[in-house]
Amino acid sequence: MISSKFRKTSLIAISAVALTGLAFATPSIAAPQKAAGVSASAQAKGHGHDHGTERGKNKGTKVAPISQNITVTVPDDGGVYKLVITKVVPVSVLGGPGSTPPRAKPAREHTRVVAVTGTGSVTVTVPGLHPGNYTVELVKVSSSQDLSVVAPAATAKVKK
Repeated sequence: MISSKFRKTSLIAISAVALTGLAFATPSIAAPQKAAGVSASAQAKGHGHDHGTERGKNKGTKVAPISQNITVTVPDDGGVYKLVITKVVPVSVLGGPGSTPPRAKPAREHTRVVAVTGTGSVTVTVPGLHPGNYTVELVKVSSSQDLSVVAPAATAKVKK
C-alpha cells in the first residue's frame, strides 16, 4: 500500500517538474533573438503577419525589359554564328572619385545568347534587356551538341 502511494506521489512530482520545465523552456524557444544594438521597437516590425509601418515602401522602381536592335556583319564562310550580349558590371576602384565600396560578393554578369541567321549586314532583335551597358560579340560556333541531364535514381537501402 505504501508502495502504490509512493508511485502515485512520484508520478505527480515528475509530471509537475516536467510541466514546469516546459513552461520555462517554451517562451525562451519561441522568443526571437535580439540583435546587439537594435531597439525593441525596431525589432518588433515584421514579425508574423504584422508588416509594420514600412509596408510597400522602398521597393524600388522596376523598369520593363526593352527590345534592342543590333546590327552585325556576318562573314559568308558557311559557319554558324551567335550573338553573345553580356551586361557590363561596373568595377569599383578604391580611392577614386565617386567610387563605391567593394562588395563582398562580386556582381553577377547577365548574358544572353541569340542565334544569327544570314550573311553580310544582319540586324538582330534582342528582347528582355534592362537599361545599362552591354558588350556584344559575334561568335562562330565551332561545335554544338544536345545534352540531357537526368536526376540520379534513388538508391535502395539494404537491410542487414
